[in-house]
Amino acid sequence: MRFTPSPLTEASLVAGIAWILALLLSVITSGFNFNLALSNAMAIAQLFLLISFTLWAVLGLFVRYRASAIRLLVNLSATSVISVAGTLLLLGLTQQQIIVNPENFSQQEAGLAQAKVASLGIIFFVSATAAALVTFLFATSPKRSK
Repeated sequence: MRFTPSPLTEASLVAGIAWILALLLSVITSGFNFNLALSNAMAIAQLFLLISFTLWAVLGLFVRYRASAIRLLVNLSATSVISVAGTLLLLGLTQQQIIVNPENFSQQEAGLAQAKVASLGIIFFVSATAAALVTFLFATSPKRSK
């Protein structure tokens, strides 16, 4: 089924597919612990996907009438910036919390917290990139003439 390419349609498709893929990747990386995977997917949705949806839709307005490949490139660029900036920001906040309250965290807990933040960023990037490829190459691509 082909969707009409518009900024909100594309952003919605990418966000929806990315969340489903994030849930699947979280299930796999959590050792098939569905409760942990669901909490990871919800954290990704709250920390990354809400901001990404807004940025994808706004940037999509600027490249609305461009080719599908250009819109894909803009979407992937926004995804890259958000995943790197969001992960670095969250790592910085995690390190600051560990420094301020060292008695509340052991070395092992601090390392696990930082690994969790990094894994959320990686899962978001992989799932959003795959979702953008599916959306722009299959769901909203122009019909190919025979």
